[in-house]
Amino acid sequence: MFRSRLIYLGGDIGWPARSPDLTPCSFFLWGCLKAEVYKHRPQTLKELKDAIRVDVTAIPPEMTNIVMENFGERLWQCMANDGHHLTDVIFKT
Repeated sequence: MFRSRLIYLGGDIGWPARSPDLTPCSFFLWGCLKAEVYKHRPQTLKELKDAIRVDVTAIPPEMTNIVMENFGERLWQCMANDGHHLTDVIFKT
């Protein structure tokens, strides 16, 4: 249960303010992709989309396994913290 104030972003679903980055997309994928995609220096929307597609498919399966293990650990730590931010970054390499 989240103890922080819930905010409503134009809809009926309450979202905790400053929620912890729990999902693999939040704590891993977006940062990883941003770093890789911009190495290509895309100049158009099409180039950007193509670079994203190439870089997503290049993520090794071993890395996704590690990310999913970390996801479980993040969930447990979030529950232990009563839904508050994680005390430190959990990501094993």
